[in-house]
Amino acid sequence: MSMRDRRPWPGLMTLALTVLLLAACGRKTLPVPPHDAIPEPITDLQFVQDESQINLTWTYPKRTTVGTELPGLQSFLVLRAVVAEEDYCAGCPVSFSSAVEVEADKAIIDPKQRLARYTETILRPGHRYLYKVQSKAGWRLVSDDSNLVSFFWDSPALAPEEVTAGTGDGRITLRWQQVGKLANGEAIGPAVLYQAYRGLTPE
Repeated sequence: MSMRDRRPWPGLMTLALTVLLLAACGRKTLPVPPHDAIPEPITDLQFVQDESQINLTWTYPKRTTVGTELPGLQSFLVLRAVVAEEDYCAGCPVSFSSAVEVEADKAIIDPKQRLARYTETILRPGHRYLYKVQSKAGWRLVSDDSNLVSFFWDSPALAPEEVTAGTGDGRITLRWQQVGKLANGEAIGPAVLYQAYRGLTPE
């Protein structure tokens, strides 16, 4: 091989390219969303439960964290934690292992009152449920957590049937069939307590 063929150009070009790449390479992170686009957190999350389901309701925000008007909402994130009642510790840290994203137009039930709702029907008896909700205005435009709600769920007893009322001398006597099953079909023992409610108006 002649001296003319021993050119250092390939090695020098590789070295120069490496230096340029190192100089241009910086630490890359996810873009930070502007604070004037993040929704205010929800503050009035509440629940109503019946014998078969739980209904969460809340007022969704109309302003951002800096006080500007919120153009719109994309969805809501419903965060849920489920703990066996015997393992539940009030005040202990809770891991919210599941989250459900609900489209805003499917959750909103009253646009004038800015009221939204989420319903869950698959509930395990003997467990405590904890919920938080976040508002989402777009990619990475997610509010802080709402207030926390918590409740214990157990399969309730069936409603009494054949309820009748009889009047007497200054008294009213109520009668009904004894309840022997839970709403999920399981049998219950004879130690069933009943609550009688009295209203003084037709409503």
